[in-house]
Amino acid sequence: MGKMKHKRHRQKGFDPTGLFSVDANAVSLGSGDADSLPPTGTVANLVEKLSSVSCEERQCTCCTIANLVSSHANILLFLRANLVKVMAPLLLDVSPAVRQAALGAFRNISVDGGPEVCDILVTQDVMTPLMTMLKQYAESSQLTGATEQGQLTPEEADVLLQAIHLLWNLCESSQVAVDIFNREKLIGILWSWLQTDRFGLPFSIIVAQCIYTVTEDNKDVIQQMTANEALLFLAELLTRQAVSAQDVLMHALGAGIAYNLSGECEAQAQTVCGLVPVLANVLQQDIDSLVHEVAALMSAISGRSTDTAPREDGEQEVNEVKIHCKELDEKLERLTALVSSQQLAVEVITNICCPSDDDDGWEDCVSSDGSTDDITADVAMDTEAPDSSISLTPDLHSVIISNNVFTKVTVRSRPVETGLQQTLVAHDKGRILLTSLARIQTHCLECLSNLVTVLDVTAVGGIDTLHDMWLSFSQLTATEAVLQNPELLEAATSALRATSEKMAQLNSPKLSAVTESDLQFLYRLGRECTQDDVRANAIRIVSIVGQVLARQTTPHPLLKTIGQFLYSVVCGDERLWVAAEALDATFDVFAEDHIDPVLQEIDLIAKLQAIAPVLKTKMKQQRKELGRTPGHCEHCSHQPYAVHQLQKNILQHQHVTSEDSRRNVTVYSEAEIIRQNMLILNCQ
Repeated sequence: MGKMKHKRHRQKGFDPTGLFSVDANAVSLGSGDADSLPPTGTVANLVEKLSSVSCEERQCTCCTIANLVSSHANILLFLRANLVKVMAPLLLDVSPAVRQAALGAFRNISVDGGPEVCDILVTQDVMTPLMTMLKQYAESSQLTGATEQGQLTPEEADVLLQAIHLLWNLCESSQVAVDIFNREKLIGILWSWLQTDRFGLPFSIIVAQCIYTVTEDNKDVIQQMTANEALLFLAELLTRQAVSAQDVLMHALGAGIAYNLSGECEAQAQTVCGLVPVLANVLQQDIDSLVHEVAALMSAISGRSTDTAPREDGEQEVNEVKIHCKELDEKLERLTALVSSQQLAVEVITNICCPSDDDDGWEDCVSSDGSTDDITADVAMDTEAPDSSISLTPDLHSVIISNNVFTKVTVRSRPVETGLQQTLVAHDKGRILLTSLARIQTHCLECLSNLVTVLDVTAVGGIDTLHDMWLSFSQLTATEAVLQNPELLEAATSALRATSEKMAQLNSPKLSAVTESDLQFLYRLGRECTQDDVRANAIRIVSIVGQVLARQTTPHPLLKTIGQFLYSVVCGDERLWVAAEALDATFDVFAEDHIDPVLQEIDLIAKLQAIAPVLKTKMKQQRKELGRTPGHCEHCSHQPYAVHQLQKNILQHQHVTSEDSRRNVTVYSEAEIIRQNMLILNCQ
């Protein structure tokens, strides 16, 4: 299935200000080797210089630290040296240059350190001076309209932009930072800075990006606003003509903020329906032609730089290269804005087609120190699992179809052409662009997973289109580029899983025609992939194929290898929730009586009975870890119930004997229990 709504730890996005920052995609958290680490004495010396009486020395020290924190190891060294305690007060330094340098250093630390380091920064109280700075700017005459158009000096404007960037990074990665944001009621300050006519589009874009982040799944901050009035302001913003790529980005951000606020407005359904045309228009922007133009410029620049033959018009050649470089930068700036716009649009559409995270009807059924013996007597299901199906209102379904959203997302989900990839990968900026395009592809595949599920077969182009998608996703999943990209691999297998489920619902003959070689690739993914969610997706796809094959009157030969694969995962996967997914799939595939000969041939029932004690042991070992399973929605409260039910399933399974284990009596009833358990466990 597609992604649930969840906090996203953001990669470095579009920066219309041109301010210095370290690219998050070009730096690995573990990239700092021993040779690149500054000596411990140097770190302490740098931290000490931050307290210098010289403004210039404080500024230079902050800039030096900003350049050194590109490796995770360096960040940890500085944190151990009490960097936050010493450098945080510099956010309120009398010198704007020092404030800007300190903000730049903290901003780079927050990007390169990741969510864990952001939590440390917040815990060590970087937020207090940051909040104070933002409030000072809000209260100053320069931002209250006392001066013409509320303009700051360029130096002060840079400081404020860096501060908003840092706030954005921290709130993206730290819930504690969001709580402080709510408590300090900063939303009112940021909202006043959304006025593009006063503060300019580049500034308002950064503010909008921060607001988009803090309003996501944040009822506290939304309650501080008048949602209906805010939506009216956004509606006016979205009606403005999009002339530039930055205008398109502002439209995408406005739509994203409006969606975040829509849950608290009086006409939620009407609001969401009104956002779909805006998002569809963002996706309609042609970035493919722009990518080709960028690649052509990169190729021309590279060709000139590698041409060593002397030319009489050398000065003219240098000028041509300069012109090409300038043109390249302009096109890249426009392209980066459009890529960010479309990524935001796809994220919002994905969430629109997602189940709500608000269902908290399940209470914790098992405590962290509970024993499985406490529930031995409670074997029967005492309540029904919540309905996890996804549905759209007729109006929303209609507006998605009329705006051709499915086709537009499908186009963006396709990989970059091989020849174009080869050109871009040879250029530093081209490699960064490829990373951004792969990220869009990932989000589009996640979006397609939800769209395939919620739309009827006519809306997705018919059964033949589904067949083509299934084949395309199968081929995509097997490519080297996808196998080496964890996020893209998870998205591709999720899309393949959703398409398989849709085809099975429609009794598509395509699934009945799968071959042993088709399944072998899924078997390898299910057994060998290091990503839990990918293994679970592979298991469920195999299960879907198995259920289709099991409908045939004569047992299909492939059911034997499917049963062997599922059993190998049940007893071999280290993660209990993945093993439970395979157990659930086993009951789904082999639920009918006429499949009994296959069960007997591979001796599956006896094998499952034998591993029940092993599963019970795993349950005891992984009880706490199950609450942090990556395969479930992080806002979902269903996890303890799932653990409780799985414990009961294991206990119940131990009492099944060979005499009473007819498939359509005892084991099939277990399948019903575990199926609902898995729906909760995986937040499907």
